[in-house]
Amino acid sequence: YPLDTVPFMANNRALEQARSMLAIQQSHPWQSLGPAPLLEEWQNPDPNTGADVRTTASGRMTAIAFDPGNPNTMYVASAGGGVWKSTNKGASFTSITSSRPEFAYASLAVDPQNPNVVYAGTGDLTGYYGNGILKSTDGGASWTLLGSTEFGANAVTQILIHPTNSSLLYAATAWAAQRPAQNDPPGKGVFRSTDGGATWQRVLGCNPCGSGFTDLLMDPSNPQILYAGNAGVGIFKSTDGGVTWNPLDNFSATVGRQNYTRLEMAIGSGPASSTVYAGIDGSRNVNGVLAAWGYVYRSTDGGQSWQLLDPETTPNYCGGQCWYNNAIAVNPADANDIFLGGVDIYRTANGGGAWANIRQGVHVDQHVIVFDPGDPGVAWVGNDGGLFRIKNGVWEAFNTGISSLQFTGVGVHPTNANLAVGGMQDNSHAIFDGTNWRGFSFADGNKAEFDPFDPTIIYHGDQQLSFSANQGSTAGEMRQNAQDRTNGISGNDPTEFYLPFEVDPSSQGVLYLGTNRVYRTENRGVQWTAISQVLEDQANVRSIGVPPSNPNMLYVGTTGGQIHRGIRDANGQWTWTNLTAGPLPPRFLPDIAIHPTNPQIVYLAYNGFSTNTPGSPGHIFKSVDGGANWALADGAGAGAFPDVPGLTILLDPGNPNQVYVGTDIGVFRSTDGGVSWATFSQGLPPVPVTDMKYTQANQLLW
Repeated sequence: YPLDTVPFMANNRALEQARSMLAIQQSHPWQSLGPAPLLEEWQNPDPNTGADVRTTASGRMTAIAFDPGNPNTMYVASAGGGVWKSTNKGASFTSITSSRPEFAYASLAVDPQNPNVVYAGTGDLTGYYGNGILKSTDGGASWTLLGSTEFGANAVTQILIHPTNSSLLYAATAWAAQRPAQNDPPGKGVFRSTDGGATWQRVLGCNPCGSGFTDLLMDPSNPQILYAGNAGVGIFKSTDGGVTWNPLDNFSATVGRQNYTRLEMAIGSGPASSTVYAGIDGSRNVNGVLAAWGYVYRSTDGGQSWQLLDPETTPNYCGGQCWYNNAIAVNPADANDIFLGGVDIYRTANGGGAWANIRQGVHVDQHVIVFDPGDPGVAWVGNDGGLFRIKNGVWEAFNTGISSLQFTGVGVHPTNANLAVGGMQDNSHAIFDGTNWRGFSFADGNKAEFDPFDPTIIYHGDQQLSFSANQGSTAGEMRQNAQDRTNGISGNDPTEFYLPFEVDPSSQGVLYLGTNRVYRTENRGVQWTAISQVLEDQANVRSIGVPPSNPNMLYVGTTGGQIHRGIRDANGQWTWTNLTAGPLPPRFLPDIAIHPTNPQIVYLAYNGFSTNTPGSPGHIFKSVDGGANWALADGAGAGAFPDVPGLTILLDPGNPNQVYVGTDIGVFRSTDGGVSWATFSQGLPPVPVTDMKYTQANQLLW
């Protein structure tokens, strides 16, 4: 933002700059507190008893790969927590990429000729940008980065290895966050390597191009035959090992005018290898209403002709979320045994004649389905809750050791270091007891905050218009005591996916919350009152800053990059001033930090890349006069802040010249109020830091 693309190689440049910066030698390095895994995560009620089903959970899982000669060895990749390895069939996992700067992964491949050779494709199709392909020749003990120049920021959605020629590789790239149609953008397409990934040639361009190539298949009976799915465009086929490609025009003709943003495929084995399935997102008229629909197409002649599986009998498996969760798998031992994964999981045993929803006790939002090479009657599924296995009709979670949950924010008890509450992407909220994290709600989890006047009260919310007050110190108590508190907030207001809210540290019971305007409560959310009009057309409130020393002042940032200040008079009326002026950039404004004793001193952290706003560069800005004037606080030279999105900013209350900023690649610290910066990530992987908290009583930074 404000553009539709991440600058080519931007993350690489930021990482290189960070490596060249001074690294602060921390007397107390960062320590991981898990979860590894999350315990007692709610799934869905047992269909027979109605009782809650709770399992372990980890973060969103995007890829699964096995050692073909030893199925006890398996690898899984996550959208925000790296790659993990198990040598005991999933009983426990160990991180094998924690030392790498890449954290988001979309694909995995193990060399069938040499299982010590493993490839991991970086990037998340629907989220964070990529950085090429990692290759290991020692089973994940060490890695070499390949293809970053060729692939750029795109996610590597699929990696294929020729079954008898380990030097011959294929890769597909896409990025759903970049959807506007483009003509052959750099880094998107199908690539081929003849030297084990050392060099790559783009053999199929992306023109026209939306998301890009979201899937790539190899015929298991003939590795010369490949299929590539270009989302919104169609399927292409090669019969000469990827040297040349031809569009499968009959597929596009059969699909017709459906405007789809993702295309996933699956293929049969042996005599059934001419059977190919394709799943896309589209729309369908249902009782006079246009509904989002997941369509499945089948070809039985290697893609020459296609048939739509009857939508009256085939489940709408991914509905309005096909762009996000779309998975198809065919049992290599039985071509009639097919899985469809979307929000739920559907299975047919007769080639689509009848389907059953088999997601009982399994997390929603499926991303990958793989049949076990050692037992094709067993299937493994990766979803927003981690890794699950179905065997003999029974599901079991396999998340032990995996720490990959994507936290949106964390609330910390002001004096008890063994009590914290965190919100997570699609795993809602969990409470930390000093050792373990246990889930207590469901859906997507917004951040949490403890009430500074009564820390037995905890505030949290789920997605969209959601805010709750809760009380408890255990997961069981939190499950029972949550109270929805949104009275007074207009349900017609547009909001961010996660609703921003802040607690006033100086006024008991006072909180602020943002939609496209600002609300205030004086009774801990029992009743809310709007204190502003719509602050900015076509933009929502994204950040709220409450001065600790002035309860009658408020700073508010928007998704359009504007900063506003509200002043409350003696009659309780608010006057708002737009403080947006140069050199502030027109980029997303995710966080605000205010001096603990001087409300005129304000820091802003901006998202995005300066490369996309060259006329107004910078990420950290400071005002010493209440926003009347702003100065760039990115530093310069060796102490310059890197060109990387700023996500959260925090001032040390005991030494407010000490400023911490969480970014896409870790934490940076300034000890001189933004004049210079250094890395502050000892013990912390270079991953997105979305929230930080400091507890003065025990001097802990979270």
